[in-house]
Amino acid sequence: SVEKQFSTLKFCVWTTQILNEFMLHIPSRHITILQMEKEALEPVYYSLKTQKLGDIFIQPEEKEIKRYIYESDKAIVLLPLVSKSPIQKTNNVTTTTLEKLIVDLYSDKKLFAAFQGSELAHIVNNAYSRYAIDFTKLFHYAKRRRKDVKLQDFFKTKTDIPKNILND
Repeated sequence: SVEKQFSTLKFCVWTTQILNEFMLHIPSRHITILQMEKEALEPVYYSLKTQKLGDIFIQPEEKEIKRYIYESDKAIVLLPLVSKSPIQKTNNVTTTTLEKLIVDLYSDKKLFAAFQGSELAHIVNNAYSRYAIDFTKLFHYAKRRRKDVKLQDFFKTKTDIPKNILND
């Protein structure tokens, strides 16, 4: 596994499949997202290539995303991990938190094209009704990604999240 091979690295791994429980229109294909320190993207890319685990992409551009990622049955996308990202360990795997997930979906509109617009509002509303979302954590991370103001506006205008929660 990548974690064993690069044991000193900070990783976060998740798949878009985890969004199924919140979605109205379930996509037929899923992407695995592997985030790590920027310097490790290349070495990890070559390591994964040799293991033939699927189609590997480093920080793909829009045309790569449209042409290859959503056509692939096993797309693995390598992205830099934003420092101080809200991550968690689940079954010994370092993965995303709900807060990070929502901000990432909102921020990476091209990569997560299938999860935008009314679908994103649907995801956020379902997540909010089923789980406790730490909005302090969420907006702290959104601010690091310079998306806090726009995300707050999206929540206020497009979701069922009570306005008083967002004004704290």
